[in-house]
Amino acid sequence: MVTKTPKLRIILRQRLEDLKRDRKTWDEDVREIGEHMAPYRVHDEGSAKELRNDGRRRDAEIINPRPLRARATLNAGMQSGLTSPARPWFGLTVSNKELRKVPAVRMYLDQVKEIMLEILQLSNWYDVLANSVYPDLSSIGTASLDMRDDDRGGVTFVPHRWGEYWVDRSIEGEPEVHFWRRPWTVRQIVEEFGYDNCSPMVRKNWDEHRFNVAFTVIRAVYHNRELRAGAIGVDGMPWASMWWEETNPNMDKWLRKSGFREFPTLVPGWSIDPGDNYGRGPGWEILGACKALQHHELAKATIIDLMKEPPTVLKGAFESVNLLPGGTTRLELGEDADVRPLHLVDPRAIGEVRQEIAELERQIDAGMYSNLWLAALRDSEAGGQRPTATEVQARKTEVFLMLGPLLQNLERDLLHPMIARLYAILERNNRLPDPPEELAGTEFSVEFISILHTAQRTAAAAGLQAFVEEVLKTSQIDPQVLDKVDVDAVADQFATMYGVSPEVIRSSKEVEQLRAARAQAQRAKEEGEAAVMAARGMRDLSGADPERLAQMVGAASPIAAAQSEVLQ
Repeated sequence: MVTKTPKLRIILRQRLEDLKRDRKTWDEDVREIGEHMAPYRVHDEGSAKELRNDGRRRDAEIINPRPLRARATLNAGMQSGLTSPARPWFGLTVSNKELRKVPAVRMYLDQVKEIMLEILQLSNWYDVLANSVYPDLSSIGTASLDMRDDDRGGVTFVPHRWGEYWVDRSIEGEPEVHFWRRPWTVRQIVEEFGYDNCSPMVRKNWDEHRFNVAFTVIRAVYHNRELRAGAIGVDGMPWASMWWEETNPNMDKWLRKSGFREFPTLVPGWSIDPGDNYGRGPGWEILGACKALQHHELAKATIIDLMKEPPTVLKGAFESVNLLPGGTTRLELGEDADVRPLHLVDPRAIGEVRQEIAELERQIDAGMYSNLWLAALRDSEAGGQRPTATEVQARKTEVFLMLGPLLQNLERDLLHPMIARLYAILERNNRLPDPPEELAGTEFSVEFISILHTAQRTAAAAGLQAFVEEVLKTSQIDPQVLDKVDVDAVADQFATMYGVSPEVIRSSKEVEQLRAARAQAQRAKEEGEAAVMAARGMRDLSGADPERLAQMVGAASPIAAAQSEVLQ
């Protein structure tokens, strides 16, 4: 009996359901984190009508906005310290040290880097980082975004919110399956995929000019198991991409079938444990403090209300006790009884609550590193004295080093794949200059030179600087110790550590030519001075007394004696 292979749509739908069940254990905690720190970045799965253009407030759990401010401070610090749009934050290099010194190679790599940075400036890369990626990483710990090449030869980034995507990773931790589910309007579907590829319901709404009716669209990206080398279209791509309408009953109808040479979706995590598909960020650690903070804010408001309008006791038939602010309780009292408070709040209670709130805010700031960021950026200290440049740099270095463990995850899951795909897209679109012959068959590597990466190398630079200073001190005792230091290598090390542009660094060949010219000029100068001295000496010798000359030079010298005989 031959088993019939199910349709691809059914297989993909089943895979999506499996990934949804696999993530159930994450959703509840992430939903709580979203309620207290990222209310507009976490969405529950719902219908297209419920999800699209939902403008309802989602921050009802937030009374004290300190978690939002702390997260915003961390996000701004990551943007400026890791991927600042105001300065270069990465460069290209090669592993061969000799090739690095070739001027043509260095200029080509620097030119390609400038083109890539310009493309990113023209795209929405930095906006997506600031508004989606970094906020998601600092709160729920996972971010997701598509990287697309556009019709202009550039790139566009499309962020995803939690509740819209599901991911599966390989044993090495790299994403290899990604589902994205989001409502699209009729107008968006037709303009993106074409009228003929749409379902009858979408076409019907289009024909009736109901352009804002929403339908749920699903996109799946997965490893193409049917890859055929040299094939045209999706069969020749390592990664397959399938789009379809969720409610379309036609299992053979696709909005789009395509493929990619590189995995098109970036799914970085703050900290991803082995075997997990999603990461955890600082929001997981401070969730308890955030919940306690809002609880204490409610308690503070209640105490204030009780102090302003304490519950009172009135004469009358007994009722249930009402301890709410302004509430009344009726009891049988004496004839001369008057209205009196049922319960008085100790005024010291509000001070204790405020102290607890301040401690919780401190914990949240520390968990989000915002206290260190603010200290690094603060212009003045207590007492009104401005810190020195060294003190400011020391503070920033402390912040950067504490965020250091994050770098490896972001480099692996976000920055490296983004730069590699960007280079491939630009190369396919003929947006890059021709490489020099020396780079034939050579692979490039990425070197990060952001403020955060540079700060991590500051310790190594400080060690190298201390070594040079100690050698100089020792040379005062024994100058031969200077022979132990390769000054050119020291200069190259400092340039690498601080991310200096290759345009300002001379190549080894240029340095050799410069030094040879300088040595030749020095020799010519010395020879000229010697000739002048010799001519002056001959002039003086022509009128000298031979006996006096012999006495001055030394009569015992055969050469001096010979000169004396000649002059006589």
